[in-house]
Amino acid sequence: MREIYVADCETEPFLFGRIPHPFVWGLYRKDEFTIFWGKNSTRDFINYVRNLDSIIYAHNGGKFDWHYVLPYVDDATKLLLIDGRIAAFKLGKAEFRDSYSILPIPLRAYKKDDVDYTLFEPKKRNKPVNKEKIKDYLRTDCIYLYELVTAFIKRFGCHQTLAVAATACWRGICKQKSIHTTEQFYNVLQPYYYGGRCECFEVGIFNLNFIVLDINSAYSFAMLHNHPFGLSLDEHKGLLKNKSEIERSFIRIITTSTGLFPIRTKTGLEFPNDNKEREFFITGWEYLTAKKLNLLQKHKIETSLSVPAKPINFKNYVKYFFKEKERARKEKRQADYLFAKLMLNSLYGKFGANPSRYNEYIVTLQPEKFDTSWSPAGWFSDKTIMSRELPEYKQHFNCVATAASITGFVRAMLMQALKTSERPLYCDTDSVAVVNHNLLIGNEIGQWKIEARCDYAAIAGKKLYAFHTDKGDYKTACKGVRLTPQQIIKIAKGETFRFSPDVPTYSVFNGISFTERTVKMTKKC
Repeated sequence: MREIYVADCETEPFLFGRIPHPFVWGLYRKDEFTIFWGKNSTRDFINYVRNLDSIIYAHNGGKFDWHYVLPYVDDATKLLLIDGRIAAFKLGKAEFRDSYSILPIPLRAYKKDDVDYTLFEPKKRNKPVNKEKIKDYLRTDCIYLYELVTAFIKRFGCHQTLAVAATACWRGICKQKSIHTTEQFYNVLQPYYYGGRCECFEVGIFNLNFIVLDINSAYSFAMLHNHPFGLSLDEHKGLLKNKSEIERSFIRIITTSTGLFPIRTKTGLEFPNDNKEREFFITGWEYLTAKKLNLLQKHKIETSLSVPAKPINFKNYVKYFFKEKERARKEKRQADYLFAKLMLNSLYGKFGANPSRYNEYIVTLQPEKFDTSWSPAGWFSDKTIMSRELPEYKQHFNCVATAASITGFVRAMLMQALKTSERPLYCDTDSVAVVNHNLLIGNEIGQWKIEARCDYAAIAGKKLYAFHTDKGDYKTACKGVRLTPQQIIKIAKGETFRFSPDVPTYSVFNGISFTERTVKMTKKC
């Protein structure tokens, strides 16, 4: 296997409107640390590494470091992009990868030192004492990342993504072969495949006692149960006969909207509760939970879909990594703990991947030489990014029925929690905030744990809240922006906040830019 290196760069401190530029790069391998300092540090770094037959990782490189390297790539360089993130590319003999693709966690979750970022300002960083502090900080960042990356590769192999590594691990542990379905199979089941449930049931300020609860390893618990897994589908009129068949089925149902089932809208997933009659596409898990709770009144089941092949569960895989996670936690082996946690959460999503949405990308100086299947997708420096849909022979569809069933199982768990608890305020995927509950509390997988006891809530919308806990701190969410609890409280009171990010947005298509956002309370949740 090629030699593994890690790299990192430092720039001026982030400040709204100021495009940061690297002034130092660090490259680490085993006990060898090489540093490149000064205004030409990026060019010097590239000249050094381009002849290394190696794989070079940077953490979050796809959203930061590699954007400074990309202008130097050779003509006709292939570029692997995953959700806009630069996952991999080559420059000379070296291959550059984003370690976030295999380790989607902040480096601080493993180890990270602190530093005074004001030392990175141009007037301060070249002072000898400050320069040494910056070098030390850069060195330890590289060492910690190298430890993490090499341990992962030694354990799971040199895969480009965590999902691929998890799939390979599952096949080995469960002695299971992957299957490849078709785009048609995916399209038939796509209406039944949703993500997690996120809702705010009330907005504003609330002075009351309530509890935030989470499911212990919700998706891992779902994977302990049987789910559909096969290459074909059967369509049935009405409901299937027995409970186990219904659990693994997909149901098209017409019923009154009472906040039970999801629909897709332009703004995302919604659970309408307006007593209007609608058609819903749901999993058997959701149907059976609604029936058990006596929440389904007048309804009509149009069709049921089933996968006739033998069902699948992931018991051996889940039990293996759940035990590994607990052992690593007790023995304080942080890297192994993180690996086990990531493996538990990263397998099921691969079954729901839609490769027809993937593209191929090539960076070129000569876009005019490409045939009509390619089109310009972006520009940087003097180069064009050409894009085309992934050719059909490269599209490998897995069994989306499995992923749809697993996510439906967790939504059914959340439905039961919400409908049996007193005054739900908020929920998100595997957690609820309620005034009272009768949920099963415990440490076992699939049981609920109390995340926080709170006495005050400021809820401004989905992914935007501040809960004051009995420990005196705040549990907050503010997706896409960085807000203090006090700012969230003001927004929940009706004020509007203009967020000007210090950290720019890095895009291979649009360059480095700053995007201001107006944040205000959601009037309807």
